[in-house]
Amino acid sequence: MYEGKKVIVVNATALRSGGALSILSQFIRSIEGDDEYLIFVHPSIDFCVDNESIRIVRIERTSFFSRIFWDSYGLDVYLKKEKIEVKVIISLQNTSIRITQSCEKVIYLHNIIPFVNYRWNLFKRSDFNLFLYRYIYSFFIFLYVSKNTHFIVQSEWFKNILIKRGVQEDRVLVARPEIMISNVQGIPAVSLTSNGYSIFYPATAHSYKNHIEIVNALIYMKRYGGYHSDITVYFTIDLDESSELYRTINENGLNEHFNFLGYLSFNDILSYYKSVNLVVFPSRLETFGLPLIEAAAMGKPILAIDMMYSREALQNYHNVSFCEFNDSKNWAEEILLGIKKNKAEAMFVANNGWSRVHQLINELKVC
Repeated sequence: MYEGKKVIVVNATALRSGGALSILSQFIRSIEGDDEYLIFVHPSIDFCVDNESIRIVRIERTSFFSRIFWDSYGLDVYLKKEKIEVKVIISLQNTSIRITQSCEKVIYLHNIIPFVNYRWNLFKRSDFNLFLYRYIYSFFIFLYVSKNTHFIVQSEWFKNILIKRGVQEDRVLVARPEIMISNVQGIPAVSLTSNGYSIFYPATAHSYKNHIEIVNALIYMKRYGGYHSDITVYFTIDLDESSELYRTINENGLNEHFNFLGYLSFNDILSYYKSVNLVVFPSRLETFGLPLIEAAAMGKPILAIDMMYSREALQNYHNVSFCEFNDSKNWAEEILLGIKKNKAEAMFVANNGWSRVHQLINELKVC
């Protein structure tokens, strides 16, 4: 199909769920023009691509070693076998790629874990896997980086980290992800389980998402005053009665205050944004903090952890307060204030990130 043509090759075999899958989906939807794209994805990806210039190839490279082999040798072998000439090669999944053809390379970095210090609990399997990601995958991010490699990141503070690592400033493009909210008025409200004050935290169950911060804030209220018996907190994780989080809730008699929703679709998340009194975001490790922008785009009161990513994401939003990590008094006081705030003017979101990405690709393909 591509013999004799030069194509843009995209490696995305590890993008299967969550924000990573959103990146792949948004990238594919943003492709325009006459360039031919060859995109390698995981076999579980089943969305329809209505663009004749895009060819999707499904490759099973799930395990650590198979993924490293593919990035280091397999992809290059495939391109040689199919006699495919490459204009630009793009990795949408953080790690660098080795190919023998001379072309410009782009790495889309959307995971901050390999670049930060964090105290992992190595007795927890989830933390142990992230620990390995921190110290092993970081090696493969830069393994095949060369003078013709460019990076794309989602925030200025991430760009500064790369510059401190020795990457030239003109080799790093900041392109914020798109916010997929078009009609706030048309979003249906959700029927909440309580008629009191409602708090929403959309996040996965990883320990660094720091759900315990919100639990500890309610414990503080109950012990030291300001307690509201009509507060309900909605987490988008499954109820795990063996978890430290649940045990802490149960031991302090707070079960009636927490509702474990499990996984929600994006449309359901939007409905919760619209319906609750306050959106909280205590996550300690984020590249961008997409839920912060989503909530701000709907004018919701927000309470966020005071970190570089949250400050940058919400620098133009006025209906937000920031709290220090592991300061239950601070979180408790700000929650009590935040649940009584009114909806404010929505933050304007400029959805031009993918146009900037394609502008870079267009510049590189003629080099």
